[in-house]
Amino acid sequence: MSSANYKRHLETSKHKKLFNELSEQSETNNKVLLSIISRMETTINKLQDRVTDLENSLSKKQNTQTYESKGSMIVNNNKIGTINQSVNIEIKCFGNESIEHISDDVKKDILNSPNMALRTLLKYIHFNPEKREFQNIKWTNMQNPVIKTLRQDGWNLENRDIALDELCRNLVSFIDDIREEKGDSAFKNRSYKEKFDEMINILTSNDNNLSEESKKKLKIEKRTLGRYLYQLTKEGNKKQ
Repeated sequence: MSSANYKRHLETSKHKKLFNELSEQSETNNKVLLSIISRMETTINKLQDRVTDLENSLSKKQNTQTYESKGSMIVNNNKIGTINQSVNIEIKCFGNESIEHISDDVKKDILNSPNMALRTLLKYIHFNPEKREFQNIKWTNMQNPVIKTLRQDGWNLENRDIALDELCRNLVSFIDDIREEKGDSAFKNRSYKEKFDEMINILTSNDNNLSEESKKKLKIEKRTLGRYLYQLTKEGNKKQ
């Protein structure tokens, strides 16, 4: 076919009709394809959102414990049944506690019981049945020199001495907060304040700067705190 004949062929109504039909068909196919792609993208986005939700849920569940509380329903002095209630509590990571729940009277008692101060704080913070979210440290076996602490990635087994060092620093920090809040007037006598000053100095100083006598006191303080941690852990396990 000559170029002139081919040009006339392209301009015929039959060819134009065929060309338009093919164009319309192609456009329709493109719209269908785009619609399918759009639906697939929407589905993929929904799946990704679902995976993210599941990952977040799993992360929270790792740091969550379920406690069951029981109580009796009493009407007109007659016990008519027992109520079981499960409560999910998210345990906070070790080192993220507070003392806002401790009453003023208990804080004053702590300042006037220097020999028991660390142990009292340990009990009121980490083993308080009313603040289960702070139950993030456990020592389940004194023969095993590792202590369990809850971290960002879950429960970890840590060297006993390192964990007790951190625990002491945290508790001493709370004691400083209590002293600042209550002031020196909260001490019933001068000797209590002096004992606190000595204890805090020993617990916060570098070992190289301590005398042999102070090192001995530090060792005794940590050992005593560790035994009490084990005792409270054991008692808590029995109640669960």
